[in-house]
Order: sequence, then C-alpha cells, then structure tokens
Amino acid sequence: MAAVRPSFATLEGRRVGRDVRFLKRYVSEAKKYAVIQYLGEINDGATEIAGQWFVPGHSSGSFTMTRSKIISAAGA
Repeated sequence: MAAVRPSFATLEGRRVGRDVRFLKRYVSEAKKYAVIQYLGEINDGATEIAGQWFVPGHSSGSFTMTRSKIISAAGA
C-alpha cells in the first residue's frame, strides 16, 4: 500500500524581485514529515514559477507552478 500524505500543509515564504523561496510543512498528528524547501524564479508575467525543491539530506527535484487563467463573468 502506498504512503498517503496528509491533506493539509502550511506554506511560509517570500518573494524578492523575481526570486521566490518558501517552505511546505505537512500537518499530521500521527507522523512528523520533513520540511520541503522550494527555491524558484517568477516569470515576467507573474504567471509561472519554476525552480528546485529539496528535502535536506534526502531528495530533490524540479518544479513548475502555473497560475490558472481566471475568466470573469463580465468577460464571458
């Protein structure tokens, strides 16, 4: 059976210019999870953040977050 992550997490971070840094902490009473660190850069249109994530001493990888397009009722 595959491990299931908690359905709730907290994010804490900051943006300075194009640089974005944040920490993701899973919230669970049953188990303590490692903090995941994200380091990335936001694009010119502020629609995408791409960078690297890592759990110190364990694993790492790349990530891309893309903002969803918002369609307003007035524009429909």
